[in-house]
Amino acid sequence: MKFRTRTLSLVAVTLTVIVCTCVVDSRLTNSVNANGVISFASLPAKEEYSTDTSYKTDSLQTFIEIARSFLSVVQRRLVPYKLIRELLKDEADIREEYREIIDYEIGFLVCAAIGILFIVFMPIVGLCFCCCRICGRCGGEMMQERDKFSECKRTAFGITLFLIVAAMTIGVVCTYVSNEKMNQSVSHMQGTIETNMADIEKYINNSLKEFDFLVVNQYSYVNGLIMKELNTERVKQIVGNPLYANLSVVVKPAIAAVATMGKTMYRSQKALAAVNESARELESQSANLQLRLSNLKTNLDTTLGSAPCDIDLACSNLRDNLDTNLLTTAADYSTIDISSELEAVNDALSENVTALALQAEQEFDDLPELVVNKSRNPIEDVKTKLSDFEEQVAKIADDIKVPIKQVQGQMQVQDQLGDVFFYAEQYSKYIWYVGTTLMGFVLVIVSFYFMGLLCGICGHEKDESPVERGCMSNCGGAMLMGGVLFCFIFAPLLMFLTTISFLLGGNIEKLVCEPLQTKEFFTRIVDYPYFLDPSAQYFLGKAVLKDDSIPLTVSGILDACKEDGAIYDVMMLEHIVNVSKLVDYRSEFPELENIITDLDVDLSDVHVLDVDTRTTLEEFNLTGIAGIDFNSYLSEIRRGITAANLTEFITLMDTTASHIVNPALKADIEAHANDLRDINSNNVGGMTGYVDILEDNINKLKAESVTLQGDISSVLDTAGAAENYIQGPGDKVVKSYLREYQNHVLQYADQYAVYVHKVVYNNLGTCLPVWNLFESLHIAVCFYVIDSFNCFWFSLGWCLFFFIPSIIFAVKLSKHYRRMEYEEGRQDEDSGYKEDVPMEIYQPGGYPDSRPVRVLPPSVGTPM
Repeated sequence: MKFRTRTLSLVAVTLTVIVCTCVVDSRLTNSVNANGVISFASLPAKEEYSTDTSYKTDSLQTFIEIARSFLSVVQRRLVPYKLIRELLKDEADIREEYREIIDYEIGFLVCAAIGILFIVFMPIVGLCFCCCRICGRCGGEMMQERDKFSECKRTAFGITLFLIVAAMTIGVVCTYVSNEKMNQSVSHMQGTIETNMADIEKYINNSLKEFDFLVVNQYSYVNGLIMKELNTERVKQIVGNPLYANLSVVVKPAIAAVATMGKTMYRSQKALAAVNESARELESQSANLQLRLSNLKTNLDTTLGSAPCDIDLACSNLRDNLDTNLLTTAADYSTIDISSELEAVNDALSENVTALALQAEQEFDDLPELVVNKSRNPIEDVKTKLSDFEEQVAKIADDIKVPIKQVQGQMQVQDQLGDVFFYAEQYSKYIWYVGTTLMGFVLVIVSFYFMGLLCGICGHEKDESPVERGCMSNCGGAMLMGGVLFCFIFAPLLMFLTTISFLLGGNIEKLVCEPLQTKEFFTRIVDYPYFLDPSAQYFLGKAVLKDDSIPLTVSGILDACKEDGAIYDVMMLEHIVNVSKLVDYRSEFPELENIITDLDVDLSDVHVLDVDTRTTLEEFNLTGIAGIDFNSYLSEIRRGITAANLTEFITLMDTTASHIVNPALKADIEAHANDLRDINSNNVGGMTGYVDILEDNINKLKAESVTLQGDISSVLDTAGAAENYIQGPGDKVVKSYLREYQNHVLQYADQYAVYVHKVVYNNLGTCLPVWNLFESLHIAVCFYVIDSFNCFWFSLGWCLFFFIPSIIFAVKLSKHYRRMEYEEGRQDEDSGYKEDVPMEIYQPGGYPDSRPVRVLPPSVGTPM
């Protein structure tokens, strides 16, 4: 009754822990990313469980495996689970079912029969053997024949007996070790149960800690996230700002395009002004350059046409090679005239387009505030209800912990266990004494055999006559016979206890330990339909879940707990507590679904282009910049400043002057070269910078003017489309973002529900201690106690198996070590038997003397 009460209490604990779990979610360090995805923390760290379910093999493992193999050979039949169930339920009469029992136990019964025969016949054989030796038969006559095979026989008998005794020694050692292990198994069992009880308590504490963490901390965290989202600032961040960002995709580029176009227009205005200014400056400087080049040409032509030049060969060559007509300007900068276009642009840009675009952008930037002002009242209502529900959760959590603590208090049984194990340790000493005594019996026999072999080998002389053997050799033979005597004395008792132990340990191994190992004990007995409860197909399903059709089984629980499964999933508690329904936030708080009903955002005051900005853009498009012939301007500029390469002229004139003989003529040519050099340096050099600036400005203006008219039209179209988008479906866009906000708030609840479901099914109250309890007790009982017990009787049986061959070979070998009273006729290698050979005869109580002795022929003596 107490067991049933405790079982129901533990089930209640499990149920309450699971029910509590269904509320929450969080971590020690929860975090939420920008997308609202919660990274939940792990459950609190558990107290480490101390139960060790590993089994470390030792030196006995080989013998244990041999014993198991022996039992498998002895018992090959399947366990009659049906008969066991019927016997346990008193539905079968053992007197009627004895045939099936005998059929299953036939292997054990055969072995038991062999043991009984051994117990019965061993004393009889020993008694007959002793009587036979007293009568001088069975090797009892103190006479031995010596021939050329005697040494080989002695060696063969000695090696064989040594191997037999060595095998018996192994059995003795295993007997000792298994006896010690059985004695220690009590303390191991005590430690196992104590650690398991401690682990079960830790398991409850861990579950309570996890429960408290989930219910109190996690719900508060999730509720806090929702409360945090339910404020106007978050509405602005999650609704207003995303709405603003969404519309910005259309509006911002349009406004930016208008602002950019304004800058482009101002750049074009500046470029036009720069081109016009540079062209006028170059036009003025080009006129000055032309005047100087004309004067230089006149003077140079006069010098080259003079009489001295005619008679000077170098001067004549200069005149022939120098074309003075090229001393003139090339480009006509007066043709670059854009004054009319510049005037039109200045008129069009009377309004600041960029400033107007920035003003429209500011109006659009105020959009999030429109959303915020409409969401205040609905949000406050929801926050009030959430706060009330959080208080209810805290109260439920406190109420649930009370029965769990009560059950935990009932599990304090350490004092009772201490008393039980105190008496168990006392009785285990007596078992150890019995085992040690039995081992001592075999050890006496083994010791006699070893000492007999040792003394016989050390005291034996190869060429010594059997009647002349020394005391050590004779002692060895006597000790061998002593071992034989103890074999006959102890064998029946040892075989009796071995047989009893074999029947007990073998059946426990086959009927209990192996079914526990394979779980057939549970599947074929405990969990078998209608066995423990005739009215329930699955008794645990009925006891825990109130439905006997649910396949909740002990074997299934153990298998799941072995994998450290969560108790909710292991116990199939979804049939009692629907976690998904309990954490359905949407059904609990439908107000969150209705936040958008009272919101009305008007976007009619948001504009991208006002009337003035549109007018400015349209007028600029009519200024005619796109019609300017920039290519003809560039072609004119690229004609160069002068028609001739003044540097080449200067070089040619300097070279010619160096070859002219007439000093006056030479001075004139040099003077003309210096004038040309001054023109090239001051006039042409000064104009080069203006030419580069002019060309660069024309190129820039050309590049912008190619698409300027189309770009302005495109900007106007883009701005119009954006404004239509704001004024048209803007309200629907607002509603869609409010719906997204609602889903954003509820996604915490949805993630929370998924996380709770995951934790409940996978992490909460993982029941590894339940498996540890079963497995550690199974190891303690079967691997430590039963395996040691089976190894003990198998080791004794191992020794008993070698008793008979040891008796045979010990008797045979003792004849070769003991001192004989007579020696049968000795056979030489070359001749036959000799008679009347003088031999030393040992006289008891005196010294050997020499006298003629008649040696009997081999046919008279007793063969060995």
